[in-house]
Amino acid sequence: MLDSLEVQVYRFLVMTAAGIGTGLGFDLFRAWRGFARPRGWAVHLSDLAFMCVACVFLATALVYGTWGDLRLYVYLAFVLGTAIYFSLGSSFMLALFVAWFRLMGVTTHYGMRCARAAYAPVGWAGSQLVRPIRWASRSGQWAGRRAWSRAHRWLTRKK
Repeated sequence: MLDSLEVQVYRFLVMTAAGIGTGLGFDLFRAWRGFARPRGWAVHLSDLAFMCVACVFLATALVYGTWGDLRLYVYLAFVLGTAIYFSLGSSFMLALFVAWFRLMGVTTHYGMRCARAAYAPVGWAGSQLVRPIRWASRSGQWAGRRAWSRAHRWLTRKK
């Protein structure tokens, strides 16, 4: 049975939006990769993770947008959405994502510096409180080792 034109246009638009969303996700992944600079196996694992997320996203769009009905225009709409995104919005969004990751890195860096500066007096006071406990435990360990060595010698002496 043939679907109405409304349903076909809906499917086409959903798959075009899925193509745009996949392109957006790919640019986010590229910006993260430029910021994180994974090495070795992490490169391949991150590629695999992106492909898994993209496949789940595409499968979800296929199920909810086309109810599992696969037609040629569905694939063409996905390719068209991806092409539209990469031709019109990719450069702007990639620059935006890179700037966002840089801002997050700077914010995290200075946030950690402020946290360390705020924690320094607390850490010093804590170390002064722990110092007598540490000394007592070390002297207790020494006494325990000395008692154990005497008991061991007494138990293993030759009669």
